[in-house]
Amino acid sequence: MDVVEIFDAAVDVPEAERETFLQRACGGDETLLRKVKALLKAHNRPSHFLDQPPARARPEGGSIAPIGETAGDQIGRYKLLQQIGEGGCGVVFMAEQEEPVLRRVALKVVKPGMDSKNVIARFEAERQALALMEHPNIAHVFDAGTTESGRPYFVMELIRGIKITDYCDQNSLTTIQRLKLFIEVCNAVQHAHQKGIIHRDIKPSNILVTTSAEGKPVPKIIDFGIAKATTGQRLTDNTVFTAFEMLIGTPAYMSPEQAALTSVDVDTRSDLYSLGVLLYELLTGTTPFDTQELLKSGLDEVRRVIQTEDPLRPSTKLSTMMAANLTLVSERRQTAPPKLIRDVRGDVDWIVIKALEKDRTRRYPTANELAMDIQRYLAGEIVLARPPSSLYKVQKLFLKHKLLVSGFGSILVVLTVLLGFTYSLLLREEKAHQDLELLVAGKNESEDLRCMRADTSARSGRWGKAVADATTILEDHPSDCGSYHRLAPLLVASGDVGSYRRLCQQMVARFADTRACGIADAMAKDCLILSSSGVGLKPVAAMAEFAVSQGQKEVGYTFFEICKALAEYRQGHNDEAVKWSQLASVNPYPYSQAEAYAILAMSQYQLGQETEARAVLAKCEDDIQRRLPKVGSRDLGQDWKDWIIGHALFTEATNLIGRPATELKSSPINK
Repeated sequence: MDVVEIFDAAVDVPEAERETFLQRACGGDETLLRKVKALLKAHNRPSHFLDQPPARARPEGGSIAPIGETAGDQIGRYKLLQQIGEGGCGVVFMAEQEEPVLRRVALKVVKPGMDSKNVIARFEAERQALALMEHPNIAHVFDAGTTESGRPYFVMELIRGIKITDYCDQNSLTTIQRLKLFIEVCNAVQHAHQKGIIHRDIKPSNILVTTSAEGKPVPKIIDFGIAKATTGQRLTDNTVFTAFEMLIGTPAYMSPEQAALTSVDVDTRSDLYSLGVLLYELLTGTTPFDTQELLKSGLDEVRRVIQTEDPLRPSTKLSTMMAANLTLVSERRQTAPPKLIRDVRGDVDWIVIKALEKDRTRRYPTANELAMDIQRYLAGEIVLARPPSSLYKVQKLFLKHKLLVSGFGSILVVLTVLLGFTYSLLLREEKAHQDLELLVAGKNESEDLRCMRADTSARSGRWGKAVADATTILEDHPSDCGSYHRLAPLLVASGDVGSYRRLCQQMVARFADTRACGIADAMAKDCLILSSSGVGLKPVAAMAEFAVSQGQKEVGYTFFEICKALAEYRQGHNDEAVKWSQLASVNPYPYSQAEAYAILAMSQYQLGQETEARAVLAKCEDDIQRRLPKVGSRDLGQDWKDWIIGHALFTEATNLIGRPATELKSSPINK
């Protein structure tokens, strides 16, 4: 770590513990230690948004530290009125713009003495990152330039707000209100990602909440100071080099891949982890790990915990709090402690845990999907997030303790232990399934239990049982789109084409005029799984078009490109199908990639591009065999619907192009 990074971390360490932290962080480098201490002496962090600027301190050499701007100074056409913030590298002033319009703005300028090439490069990167954004929940940049001494500055809208956690607590927002506010933050992060920018330091102090003229809370994301471009655009003429030893971000909100300090590149899913930490804090009043305590043991311990320790579920965190703390947290959410725990337990727990997955491939692929899953919860719909399977838990247990396990004996012993453990889990799962069937078969049959049994049967490939339950659920709830969305792929998997076609006719008749883009996408896609669904393509294509266009306006159209591409292919518009399937194929979600590749391969083949089609189909087959659960797996996972659709499209593509479908010949959906 360099002097700036150690300084940034040290200002958050309590005074009583700071010396111990500095000794560990500097690793015996006395020169580095003196530089950091000199910066800390010159720094007096304001305790309130409108506190006066700190007094300048003298460095150890005895000379007066460089004097920066103060209230009353002029920078270009901006008059500095008051210092309102300060970070490791920059100072923020409230300023008055004098022309061409008169208005109050925020002006951020590099501190004197901090203007190294690295700092200036980061500062300019923040300026360029913000300039790319045009979103109501991201601070807007007005202007940029350099001071007379050559230090860069930029000017952005003045946000009169407080950090999001303080706003929620001071206004006693309920859990539902906090979730709705958090969705706006997710939409802003999605916008940044679509512009090719990762924030890499999402935390409450970088999300300020102000109030609109109508009295509505408006969150604003600020401080893209350590942002990183993901699409190749140049953010600055200077080079920002993140040293191998340098931790980027704030420990409490840092993703495992940020903490790993390996060659693995940090992508947009790192922000998804930080959003998960923020959501955890909004729900429980605390972060998953107490990094202040961890810092006492050094940064290596912080990194170890972030990478290896699983956080408690939010509801568990609440239930294990001291009574006084839980009472305070509950009062700030206008509810009683038992109800708060009940509200968070279940779907909300799993949404948070999915965002906080150590393995980034298991997190939500986009901020959009995180927001949409919260919207599903708020609407009373089934969420994508689900508890991890038993097999995944066993894999994590083994990976976490593999050195210990290997020390106990030979591979045969290890395999015996694992097989015995897995067998006991399977017996337990089978018993639970049987108990569930008995409960559902009783006189007082529960709607939730029937849904659970249908999903459990589907996940284990028991198509007949799943179809029976899903059909009953639909009969009881003929206006619920989720009931259709569950049954349609099951009918395809079971080979009941006649029932599938009749169901598609019902879906089009009931949902053709829906104004909800998510419903339009799901219903249209379900009607396009097979090449002939028994309904006219015109109304189905109209639903797909509405989903992708409206989705772009509301939440971005991630995932909706699949439905659009498939609709174009079914209509014979192969050029359009190629375009949309190529757009969809960049999604890291493995099911989306597999489906997109299958559609792209068929479209290219229809256009006479046989070589290209075969190459894309090979990618599709590789994704299905390597990244999706195997045919015959005990648990197909929570994404079993997309598992069915992906296999169906791959089978159709292999039948068209002629590439043999090796492993998939035994799949029921091929019959």
